[in-house]
Amino acid sequence: MAIDSFEWFPSLGDGSLTFGDIPYVVRDFSGLGSTFVVPQTEKSPFQVGETLLNVRSDMRVFSISLRLVADSKEELHDLRHALARSMVTNPVRQTGDVSMGLLRYQRVGKDTLELPCLARESPQFSEVNGAKWAADADLEFVAPYPYWRATADSLSILAGLAGGLEFAIEFPIEFETANIEKEIQNSGDIPAPFRARVFGELTTFRLRNLTTGASLEVSGAIAAGDYVEVSTGFGEKYVRYVDLPSGATTDIFARLTLGSSFWLLRRGSNMIRFEADTNVSGSVNFYWRERFAGL
Repeated sequence: MAIDSFEWFPSLGDGSLTFGDIPYVVRDFSGLGSTFVVPQTEKSPFQVGETLLNVRSDMRVFSISLRLVADSKEELHDLRHALARSMVTNPVRQTGDVSMGLLRYQRVGKDTLELPCLARESPQFSEVNGAKWAADADLEFVAPYPYWRATADSLSILAGLAGGLEFAIEFPIEFETANIEKEIQNSGDIPAPFRARVFGELTTFRLRNLTTGASLEVSGAIAAGDYVEVSTGFGEKYVRYVDLPSGATTDIFARLTLGSSFWLLRRGSNMIRFEADTNVSGSVNFYWRERFAGL
């Protein structure tokens, strides 16, 4: 009988470990639900109560209890060592980036989801049961960004052809009307950032969310075959020009026009529009990944 399982990809790049059935049997797990909301408030002198400024979601803590099952003392030692090795996280210099691991939750009959996270501590092992060559282990992970996400990006392609003919394609393949506007459905629980590759040949393009009124505009020309990549993720915002023949990448954040915003796809339906001042053969690959507050 198929069972739910977890696959852990360590931050240091070692091979993944699967927790579910033998040899790493899942006994229990917790942390699938929603995270705590932390209010951000301010208080003036003599004010009754406080003024709510904003809210944020706390980090997610996820734990798994395992039973390691082996056929020999040597095999159990190897299982313990592999598990302990996979939970190592090395500190970095102040200017470096901490590598995140990835915990993938494979659900029977449902889409697999994943959670970028860090091992919070080394595995906590129980005493070895020498009669059965088994031992228990408790694992704990912490996810600074608390939302589960799909394992792959969704993709929509918006293209404008010479002669004024325009069309849009969304996977699974579906031909829309001759209109550069396209409805995109964010089926996740929270607003989702996007990543867009805007291919030339065109001059000064805009990506607009007509549903929310937000707009992002990048000035200047994009040569045929080259593209500009834009990312609106928190902590991952950038605007880059990629010269495909040479592979050279240039930061062109300064070409972002005044009034532009790194907008998100709101929950539910979004009508987006791709525009350009002049568009000879421009097109957009529009990527996003749905995120879920709890399972």
